[in-house]
Amino acid sequence: MNRYSKDNRKHLAGKEQDGTWGRLSVAILICLIVSALLFACSEPMTKTDEPALISLNSYIEADEATGYDGYGMIDVKMNSEKLRADLERNIRTAKGIDRLTEAEKITEIIGRQFYLSNTENLKNGDKVDIVWMDWEEEAAMLEQHYGIDLVYENFSIAVNGLKATEAVDPFSMLRVSFEGYDGYGKIQAESSNNYGFSYVFSKQDHLTNGDIIEAEVLLTVDESDETYTKRTGVRVTGRTAKYTVDGLAPLAEVDPFEYITVEYSGREPDGIALFSYNPPEGLFPDLTMVTDRFSGLSNGDIVTLKFSTVKEAEEYEPATGIRLKRLTGTFVIKGLPGYVTSLNGIPKSVMEKIDAKTAEWVQTNLQEELAGNAELSGIETAGHFLLVSSNGAKDNYFGVIHKVTLTDGKTKYTYYPFTFMVGFGMEKDGAYSMESEMMRSRFTVEIKTKKGKSVLYGAKSVEEIREGFLEPATQKFFDHFETDF
Repeated sequence: MNRYSKDNRKHLAGKEQDGTWGRLSVAILICLIVSALLFACSEPMTKTDEPALISLNSYIEADEATGYDGYGMIDVKMNSEKLRADLERNIRTAKGIDRLTEAEKITEIIGRQFYLSNTENLKNGDKVDIVWMDWEEEAAMLEQHYGIDLVYENFSIAVNGLKATEAVDPFSMLRVSFEGYDGYGKIQAESSNNYGFSYVFSKQDHLTNGDIIEAEVLLTVDESDETYTKRTGVRVTGRTAKYTVDGLAPLAEVDPFEYITVEYSGREPDGIALFSYNPPEGLFPDLTMVTDRFSGLSNGDIVTLKFSTVKEAEEYEPATGIRLKRLTGTFVIKGLPGYVTSLNGIPKSVMEKIDAKTAEWVQTNLQEELAGNAELSGIETAGHFLLVSSNGAKDNYFGVIHKVTLTDGKTKYTYYPFTFMVGFGMEKDGAYSMESEMMRSRFTVEIKTKKGKSVLYGAKSVEEIREGFLEPATQKFFDHFETDF
């Protein structure tokens, strides 16, 4: 007699309510059809035959549960080979029917008559129910036609031996720090985990103190937390964490123009200004400066200075920690000495020094020219002149005229040599300078003495110098001349 308890029927009814039987009804219908075909090919036993008893539960075997507590798995299946062999020995068939073939057909039918309540996501202590479906009618037909009594009932298998899972905080193994300068900081992350975790950050560079950085842990493969735990036994306690950026050094804001020095040469309007910067060592690495002009300058001119770096600011600042307040600026030219354009512009003390110096030049020259024919008996300043050039006073001639007295015994000779200086100017500190100096004259004076004759450079009078040199030179080369005689 086939056994199937009322409790099991109730259990089966529950399966029908949750939709399980909706999926199994088709399988049952197929089994019935197959069975009908089998029975049609066999002969019923006689009433005197005793059916062979076969307990189906003994053929259901379960492997040892594998995996981790809460995520375990178990494989439950029927030992079809053993069942087929037992059926082949015990079934009765009509003549000409292959027992092995019939046994295989019956084994296939039986193997579809039970289901498992659950086989995955198991924890220690769970029970897996083996539930036989309601197929008593078909079992009775098998008994009638094959002479076998199939006995079966629901039973459970206890789950144990699953490994415990491990709770892991992936961020407890991550050390995060920040380096660099405020606004250009970078994140430094070091992980000591042995789980194959990797981490991604919402932002890794150009960090500013106070920024909030979100970190996310990536598991070894792209899978959900549950799938990862099921595979590895590791329960990740958190997938994200937040870090606040701090400790970045502030950028030093510096104006490179504070370290500019300038040196002048020449006179306006042809002055030269040489700009240079002398910052403290290491303050401005790779910083160079150019000017739009450095010559042909006058006081009040504006020169544009431009600093440039080997690297752009986006690279320069994070590399040096220096933020340049500006790279372009202007510089007003001042303090260039100018050409003297008026005799009043030469201080009296300077005049006296020049008079004495040029007197020495004249005396030295006379000693060479006279060659002993006459002696210098007196030399004094007769006056000064100033020739000022055109085109914005770019040049001048400043001259000193001396009255020279020579004697040859009782005879006295007087003449007027003059010395002039080209490009004469006054410096800020009261010194004077010139571009060149010379003693020249368009006039010559011939002196005949008892000892011989000497031809000297010089004029017979200061008026001759005015009329023969200053006035013609003004008409041809200069704007005007000025004298104090």
